[in-house]
Amino acid sequence: MGNDVIMAGILTKIKYQTTKKVKMMATCRLEDLYGNLDLLIFPKNLMGLRTELVEDRVALVEGRYNEQDEDKKLFFRKDYPFK
Repeated sequence: MGNDVIMAGILTKIKYQTTKKVKMMATCRLEDLYGNLDLLIFPKNLMGLRTELVEDRVALVEGRYNEQDEDKKLFFRKDYPFK
């Protein structure tokens, strides 16, 4: 179920939402020259990332890629900083 990948792109459409356990998570779009996908960031990963989630920021992220029909998602695991 899905492959581990490292992808680069531009973050867009950042949205924060509350989970059933009343913790904050985020979803956003990761766009590159080939297309875009939904990036899901769950509460345990979001804590140290809030200041890094900025619209139009270039991001290099690692996660588990999953595609069902036309629905492409990347479940966030790690962020690599750009200098």
